[in-house]
This record gives sequence, structure tokens and C-alpha cells, in this order.
Amino acid sequence: KKYYYVRMSELTDIIQKQGLYLYNIIEPRNYPEIEKKYKNWIDNNFHGSMKYLEENISLKVNPAKLLPGCRSMIIAGLNYNLQEQNNINKTHGRIAKYARVRDYHKVLGKKLKNISRWIDAAYPGTISKNFTDAVPLLESHYAAAGKLGFKGKNSLVINPFYGSRFFIGEILTTKHFPVAQNKKHNLLLTKEKKCSDNCNFCIKSCPTGAIVSPYIVNASKCISYLTIEHNGVIPVFLRSKMGDWIFGCDICQDVCPYNINKIDTEETDFKRYSAGPSFELKKILEIKDDEEFIKYFAGTPLMRAKRIKLIRNASIAAANNKLYELLPLLNKLKSDKNNIIKEHAGWAMEELEKLKTPKN
Repeated sequence: KKYYYVRMSELTDIIQKQGLYLYNIIEPRNYPEIEKKYKNWIDNNFHGSMKYLEENISLKVNPAKLLPGCRSMIIAGLNYNLQEQNNINKTHGRIAKYARVRDYHKVLGKKLKNISRWIDAAYPGTISKNFTDAVPLLESHYAAAGKLGFKGKNSLVINPFYGSRFFIGEILTTKHFPVAQNKKHNLLLTKEKKCSDNCNFCIKSCPTGAIVSPYIVNASKCISYLTIEHNGVIPVFLRSKMGDWIFGCDICQDVCPYNINKIDTEETDFKRYSAGPSFELKKILEIKDDEEFIKYFAGTPLMRAKRIKLIRNASIAAANNKLYELLPLLNKLKSDKNNIIKEHAGWAMEELEKLKTPKN
């Protein structure tokens, strides 16, 4: 028994040595009622063109199906907050805060892998698997269930100490550990377990109306979805509402009272920019091939968008920012062999020409 508790102390030490101060050890429960709500969300087509979200629904809230014999789950959050100016040059497109630094899949993934390896070495015969946004599991649900925070009206998990700017990852293990909670964070959550009934800043501030009601997001209208996940043509009625965002969106987090004056990240990889807060639209529109795209964005989350989608997004931002000087570039892209680039460059040209033409 004494040996067991010494090992538990070592486990919490190794978690914190990885820079993970927001964590809890929880039971790997399944949640059929959450699965039902998720199916209803899918039935409403709120997932847009993300067809992969329709797959493996039974795995969403059943960790034991992801790792047979799973007996414990470590759910962890990694703060990425940086207090910084949001003033972006109008010749640039805006990048969401989480994507301005090194790809979090690599940073958090490495930390979780180190913990998994320690568990398996400390307890021979144990199997542990770590994940970061790469499995069907509803991570935000388990983060809330594990008291890392509570679900906000924008569907993000909010911790009263860190706000909502933290990445979520988890370790599933066949080794049983007693339920354990970081006491400081748990005490905060006993005081605040939900958003104020009177606070609707995130809902009112969303330009596209993606937050259809408290806690329910129509992803197909979300700027983050449109700029990152959506592979095709962006509906015309949404383009003018996307502003200067070219990868992701921070609006619902920027207006959230829980994100005011939160502590900055201690993670070195998140203290220095890779992609930066913005990127010059002219440079994006001039990217001629995938090799040049990789030169600019290798190692950053923007790799997910790929060249065609980023040029699509930059075309929309150029029109919304009224960058008439980019008309020659857009005119060139209007004849591009790719239909998506051609469509959005042509639309941007038309919008800019309309603005240039004086009204009678």
C-alpha cells in the first residue's frame, strides 16, 4: 500500500514536470446521454462537411472501446495564453491565437507520450495510449466531466483560473489509479460551474451567428470551420462576415469575461511565434506551389489549411479589407486552374470593383 501511494506521488510529479499543471485523473466512464445529444447535433447537420464526425459515434464517449481494459484516464490541459495586442495591419490576414505558435499536437503530444511511457515502465504489463485531438473521443466533454473546467456557451471548456485558452489531451491506461484532482483548480470550480445566465457576449459577438443557442454551435457557420475544415467553396452570404480571418477565429474567446487578464503560458514553444498573429495577404496570394507554402508554414497549424484553402481565405480577407492594390493579383488568380481559387478570387474582384464604383 505504501509503495502504491509513493508511485501516485511520482505520477503527479511527472505530470507537473511536463509543464501540465491543469490535470485530473478520472474514471473512464461512458456517457450514453451525451452520445444521444451528439447524434442530434449530427442530425441537424451542424457538423457541416466534416463527414468524419459521423463515424465511430459509439467511440465518442466510451474510452474502453478505444483501449480495451482501460481503467483510468488522465485528462490534461496546456495553457497557450499570451497577452498581446490585437491590432493587425489591414494588409494582413488574421490568425487565431492558438495557431500563431508551434503546432500544439507536437508540443502536448510529446508531453503526454513521456507520461505514458513512465506509466508503462513503472507498472509492467500496463498499456497506455495518449491522444491530442486525434481520436473520436469527445475531449471537451471529458475535460468538463473531469473538472478541468465547465462548458461555456460557445461550447469551449472554461477554467476560472486559465480561461478557455488551453489545449486538451488525454492518456488512457489499463492501470487503475484513484481519482485525483488538482486541488487549486477544483476549488475554483466549486465556486463557478457555469457561465452567468446573463452573459451572452460570445453569442452576440459571433459575426456569422454560429452559436445558435447557449452551448450549441452550428460549426458549418463558424469562421474557424470555414477557414480550416471546410474544403470547398465558402457560401457567398458568409464571406463578407468573415472579416480578415484567414485561419481560425478568436472572437468568442476575446469577448469572454473569463479570458480577461489571464496568466501567460509558461510553455517555451508557445512564447515565440511560428506563424505569427497575422500574415501579409499579398504574400499568400503570390504563393505559387506547395513547396513555397511549406517554406512559410512548416511546423505550424496552418499546414492543415494547405495552399489552396489559404489562398481562398486570403482572397476573401482582401475584399473585406478593401485592398484595391491587390486587384492585379486577384485578376491573375481569377484564371487559376483550381476552381476554388478561381471562384473566390473572382468574387473578391467583384466586391472590390463594387466598392470602387461611386453610387449615384
